[in-house]
Amino acid sequence: MYVISIAVFVAAAVALMVYGLDFGVDFTGGSILEVQFSERPATDDITAVLTNLNLPALQEIAVSPSGDRGALIRSGPLTEEEHQEVVRLLNEAFPDATMAEARFDSIGPAVGAELQRKSVTAIIILLVAVLVYIAWMFRTLSRSLSLWAMSAGTLLGLAHDIIIPMGVFAVLGHFMGVQITGIYVAAIL
Repeated sequence: MYVISIAVFVAAAVALMVYGLDFGVDFTGGSILEVQFSERPATDDITAVLTNLNLPALQEIAVSPSGDRGALIRSGPLTEEEHQEVVRLLNEAFPDATMAEARFDSIGPAVGAELQRKSVTAIIILLVAVLVYIAWMFRTLSRSLSLWAMSAGTLLGLAHDIIIPMGVFAVLGHFMGVQITGIYVAAIL
């Protein structure tokens, strides 16, 4: 089992280094528009309609299905005028599929960078807290095994359990466009 575990760990670490994580709008800044259709058009059709709008924020656009009839549209930061133009264009392009806007969020790049910094800080604080907790709870075993050895083993186990899902998300982000959001950071913590 050690060989399999180490092989999966190394593969995940390599995938993480080669592909990296595809950070979502939460971290990079941009806009998320969620719309509901009476009958959802193909995501490729929605992407084609929006890229024809020739807005700088829509140059890098990601459209993904949301539920049975919804679509999530992720783009660069949109102004309120551009947002209204996108909604108008979608209504005109798909008149038979009645569309309703479910939500619109816009996050600036400064907020995204701050969230990224705070997420890294939270992970570091968590790791230090685990070290202190292990040292405190197992202090009576210090005669048989070093507290630092127990803490290092615990952190190695945590790294194993964190790096493997991150490697999987690096592969999913590269090949399927899965993005890392604040929810993912909370799950890792």
